[in-house]
Amino acid sequence: MGYKKTDPCIKNAFPDERLFVLMARDRTAPYVVIEWIKQSLNSQPPAKLHEALDAAIEMIKTQPVIDIRKRQQKAKAENKKAKEALSKTLPKNGDQCKANPTSRIIIKPRR
Repeated sequence: MGYKKTDPCIKNAFPDERLFVLMARDRTAPYVVIEWIKQSLNSQPPAKLHEALDAAIEMIKTQPVIDIRKRQQKAKAENKKAKEALSKTLPKNGDQCKANPTSRIIIKPRR
């Protein structure tokens, strides 16, 4: 269990070996890890099982923070799209209004 830059399992995988990645943002991920622990009690060393349990606990703890980051990322992308759409509809500097190119605003001085 680790992070993508430092995980020795990924580095040790054969070039043609299939991998399945669980990320903490997946609500089911920690429970899949816990099930793996149960299935591996007699086949894996205790240190590896403890490492897996620590990873599952960390996933559960970090899910709220990751959810916030995902919402912020989504809002940022939506804001960018909205700005791009708005910039396409607004006239450029010096351009006349597209609806009526001869329209002008006349301000009359007060008397």
